Amino acid sequence: MFVPLHWSRDCDVNWDTMRYLLASLTLCGYVSAAELVAVTNSDNNRCGSSGCMYAEWYLESDPRIRLIISGYEDGSDSGFYKVDGDGDYRTILHFIPIIEDKNGDNWWGYAWDIQDLPVKISNHQIYVQATFVHDQMRDGSYRPPEWQKDFPVVRFIGERTRWNSKQPSYDFEWMALEELASQASVNKAKQEGTP
Repeated sequence: MFVPLHWSRDCDVNWDTMRYLLASLTLCGYVSAAELVAVTNSDNNRCGSSGCMYAEWYLESDPRIRLIISGYEDGSDSGFYKVDGDGDYRTILHFIPIIEDKNGDNWWGYAWDIQDLPVKISNHQIYVQATFVHDQMRDGSYRPPEWQKDFPVVRFIGERTRWNSKQPSYDFEWMALEELASQASVNKAKQEGTP
């Protein structure tokens, strides 16, 4: 069950109590909501050149899970990572971000346009809305992990704030991050017999 939660922080609400309630409910799998929390001054920022952007968020429901988009306007890398006890970042998988705006239109997922990530938690696993059925191409010149052969499109919530190109609609499914990584390790073209 997905319940979109959009509250104004201007309301007279005890946010500590609300976070506790949401965390309790999501751990039981009853509510699916996540709020991306921006990470500032990350030690993981690998941008060393002028014009390089680096955006990092953690999931409020599990701060060890990080979303990172880094690179340039004309080519960036998007990935989910898990931070271990030593502060090291382990790649979960790379993906193609698409945002859905309040009108239901899809746009390319630039870091400055992303506002939230729908998440569902069930059996201690984090689920996001994603699909491998798309014709998107990865952009940029980054090198994905050798094990990753396919790249899912992942749905975010956001608003187009600058130039952007409209994207098609997708049939997103709730998929656990571990399941996404497993499916991403299979080269579908070779599996289907195409060269």
